[in-house]
Amino acid sequence: MDRVFFTNSGTEAIEGAIKLVRKYAYNKDGRTDHEIIAMKHSFHGRSMGALSVTGNDAYQAPFKPLIGGVRFAEYNNLESVKSLITDRTCGIILEALQGEGGIYPASNEFMQGLRALCDEHDILLVCDEIQCGMGRTGNMFCYQSYDIVPDVVCVAKALGNGLPIGAFLCREECAALVPGDHGSTYGGNPLVCAAANAVMDQFEELNLTAHVKEVGAYLYEQLEQLTAKFDCIKDHRGIGLMQGIELTIPVGDVIKKAQKEGLIIISASGNVIRFVPPLVIEKKHVDEMIAKLKKCLQ
Repeated sequence: MDRVFFTNSGTEAIEGAIKLVRKYAYNKDGRTDHEIIAMKHSFHGRSMGALSVTGNDAYQAPFKPLIGGVRFAEYNNLESVKSLITDRTCGIILEALQGEGGIYPASNEFMQGLRALCDEHDILLVCDEIQCGMGRTGNMFCYQSYDIVPDVVCVAKALGNGLPIGAFLCREECAALVPGDHGSTYGGNPLVCAAANAVMDQFEELNLTAHVKEVGAYLYEQLEQLTAKFDCIKDHRGIGLMQGIELTIPVGDVIKKAQKEGLIIISASGNVIRFVPPLVIEKKHVDEMIAKLKKCLQ
């Protein structure tokens, strides 16, 4: 990535990415009818633009009509994406590991296929790394697991470790949007950038990506054993410290029981318990979590 534009949140990073891919296409042909391909069951934020590329009608319905020119493909189905590409397509946006949609990792074939499609048609590939990036999966960015490089990357959340900062990064060739057509009053302000700089120092000093790989593998092993033990667990999936178990019993009941045990867990779409612990978690914390979760599932 050659350029970085700092925003105040992940949603704003998505907004900037949407504008960037449209401006890139506009500069090529001067047309204003370009389309973006997004994924079903995706989540990209709650502003009007971010909602427009979020593939979940429950989030969209109260706020329609949204911005036009967005088509939705089946996640991990390359043929579904191919069928939507036209001479108006300017970008493809996705999470390399869907979070809110139910903890679904992209397949290697899908990610590499998308990169090839974008190269073939001169359209931009946007990876939303707001939840799955910043070391969460054991690499700094989740897309690095697939041996591809996107054209635009959106980050936030862990970048500021609690302070409001986001960013979208892009290659020089598609950076025509910035500067000039996009701006932010507080984006890149000294306070949050100092915090983000301190976060990056901690990534290096603590070697956090290696730590996440180690503890993430341990968490995966423990959740696999839990899945084998309990019939109410339908599936287990995820990467690093972003994993989920899909239940056949109401996930809300389990979450309430967990809170009484002193365990805070959250859900994702499709009756899934989503595990996204702090990156500094240790194996002893995983053991404590598993022990409490067993009580709740019993």
